Amino acid sequence: MHITYFTIATSVLWSSVVFLIFYVLRRKRIVLEACSLSGIIVLYLFCMIRLFVPLEFSWTRMLYGGKWFNQLNDFVQTQVPVFSLEFSIIQILLFVWGVGAGLGILYYFLRYNRLIRFFKKLPKCEDEIVNEVLQEITAGEKRQPEVLKSILVSVPCCFGVWKRRILLPIKTYPKDTLRFILQHECTHLKCKDTAVNLLTNVLCACYWWNPLVYLLKRDLRQSMELRCDRAVVETMGEEARGRYLQVLLTEYKKQFYKGRKKRIDYLVSELLEEHTAAMVERLKVLENWKPVTPKTGKILTFLLSAIVLAASYSVTFQSRYECPIEEIETDSNAIAIEVGDVYLIENDDGTYTFVTEAGEITVKYETVELLRQTGVPVRKESK
Repeated sequence: MHITYFTIATSVLWSSVVFLIFYVLRRKRIVLEACSLSGIIVLYLFCMIRLFVPLEFSWTRMLYGGKWFNQLNDFVQTQVPVFSLEFSIIQILLFVWGVGAGLGILYYFLRYNRLIRFFKKLPKCEDEIVNEVLQEITAGEKRQPEVLKSILVSVPCCFGVWKRRILLPIKTYPKDTLRFILQHECTHLKCKDTAVNLLTNVLCACYWWNPLVYLLKRDLRQSMELRCDRAVVETMGEEARGRYLQVLLTEYKKQFYKGRKKRIDYLVSELLEEHTAAMVERLKVLENWKPVTPKTGKILTFLLSAIVLAASYSVTFQSRYECPIEEIETDSNAIAIEVGDVYLIENDDGTYTFVTEAGEITVKYETVELLRQTGVPVRKESK
């Protein structure tokens, strides 16, 4: 089997189903690992496998769409003249998809590179308290994130996949508050949320025409915050968790500064969405916090994706056309045969006789198999 319009349509359909499943199950705390780096990689693998590995198995069933599906197939196969060449509509649509995806990915990485250059111009934070708290939080780790300060942001944030950076507003924090802030940002980096953010943006560029992927992107951002909050308070007591909640309310409720032309919130891992409901959800999760084993969520994510992938190969779309009678009856010796009017007789000597209204004829075994596949019944020779 090779890649066709039908395999592409099937891939698009099932990828959208997975986007929707990820979105719905994000609300379940036990599967918050779906928004982790491994979860996003699973999502990528699903989309790639379903598109480029169009297999048919013993359990695969053909799904014929009927007249409307045939009309759709005829439409996408219509040849359209482009300059001196002709292309089918499906080829043009795939070309537009590919060009849009390429431009989207290029645009994103140009902005990403621009932001990296911006960070290189910022001086490293020399605040002794900041560096002291950071040393305590990252003790034992091989790499420490670089802490920077900028007037362009009003809430703390983090950035970077290879060279990790934490960006703070230009203000002085109490030491306890600073500890919670840096612990939150370091947890984002430790969970590789910046890489998740990058891969999600690339996924949106690849499926730029699918509104479900933007819904997933928006929800994954909130999912990362919930997972990060859960990881931060995992070893905290009630009192410390209450102080952490207070820091969320006082330090993370502001949006990025909008009075400047150069905004960087489109790439930085934001700690608060624009909607108040997002913060309310975070507070409720922390107030009703219960330990959850991350491995359980990760196993469920892989298991669910494997089940959906197997299910996606259980059905494949296909068009089916009835052969016009006028194309069959080309001369006086040709007859149109309905399955109900014919049958095969299995003779005692192992041969088969094909019986029609026009008479009987002995047929070879290969022909018998072909007739059986088309639904011709087989009868035993009567004695």
